[in-house]
Amino acid sequence: MSGLGDNLYTCSIVALGADTGKLKWHFQMTPHDLYDWDSISNPVLVDLIVKGQKVKAVIQANRNGFFYALDRASGKLIVAKPYTKATWADAIRPDRRPNLISGQEPTEEGNKACPCERSGVEAAC
Repeated sequence: MSGLGDNLYTCSIVALGADTGKLKWHFQMTPHDLYDWDSISNPVLVDLIVKGQKVKAVIQANRNGFFYALDRASGKLIVAKPYTKATWADAIRPDRRPNLISGQEPTEEGNKACPCERSGVEAAC
């Protein structure tokens, strides 16, 4: 992906107001996606119990190798955990950004990073 910065709204779940079409919130799974991990998995609406409280949530197993649960009213991150081998990031930080692992960026010479080109949702590395 060319350009600098996060490339806002790519690789994201975006919540719009049904009546107004205005942005309510967004959550970007892979800021400045260098790996072509735009998501192919449908977000799933569920009710979760979080700290004893029922939360209307949206969950997704993303192509970047992390499973996400978000509060679907606010977009607040509930949890993000790897569900397959992920060598590009070792965690999703509380500020909602991936904790990148140095040396895993694509290079002209080639650099293997997991999940691979078929991604964790489609197949393991």
